[in-house]
Amino acid sequence: MFERQEMSRSSTNHLLKEIKCMFTFGLQMGAIRFSPFTGVKMRKMPKKRKEALTHEEANKLLQEAKMRNHPYYNVWLLSLSLGLRRSELAGLKWLDVDLDQRLVYLRRQMIPGEGIVDFLKDREERVVAIPQQIIPALKELKLLSKSDFVIELKCHHWNSGQQSHVIREFCREIGIKEVTHHQLRATHITLALVDGVPLGVVKENVGHAKLSTTDEYFRSAGINMKGQTDGLRIQVPQSEAGKVISIKSRV
Repeated sequence: MFERQEMSRSSTNHLLKEIKCMFTFGLQMGAIRFSPFTGVKMRKMPKKRKEALTHEEANKLLQEAKMRNHPYYNVWLLSLSLGLRRSELAGLKWLDVDLDQRLVYLRRQMIPGEGIVDFLKDREERVVAIPQQIIPALKELKLLSKSDFVIELKCHHWNSGQQSHVIREFCREIGIKEVTHHQLRATHITLALVDGVPLGVVKENVGHAKLSTTDEYFRSAGINMKGQTDGLRIQVPQSEAGKVISIKSRV
């Protein structure tokens, strides 16, 4: 006789997400008329701090990768600068990059096990702004490129979607916080908000469906709280300056 085992909240939500996707696909294909899971909500999960690199850590990651000629240097540079998902970066072609207008037009993604698909996660195309400071690096990369794709890596970790193994190992090697590849996207969002990029602009740039999703990074980084209690009128008693006493043996 089988014992009933309680599923974790994350496992339940993952399963529910997959089931809802199947029924949604059936609706889109006309195979079914309605989904019994319409309106079914995910289980509430405890809010966790969005893990991200600091400015200093992000700079060290790029500096060390550049100095060592690491094959993932351009992957990490573009992930931090543009905030793209791994699948979006893998599917990015040079024809999607307008260096003069400093814009990237996202139209497709490359999914491990499926290959190129001509739509993004939310099924809508997206325009991403290119920061001025990475234009020279992109021009150099394009000049040296022999592929239609911006990123062309011959690495089984990259092709199989297991690129987090590479960055974790490198972070550990150079002595900074270990992060996953997806947390480079979180780093982009967090640092953009810290540097004053408007919340709405960041939302559109990274392709969040809801502003509340982007706002979670804003609150997680404590940007809205920094300095807010400086006006609290509590006086901390100051210690009196210590007196230096010279101790000498008297003759």
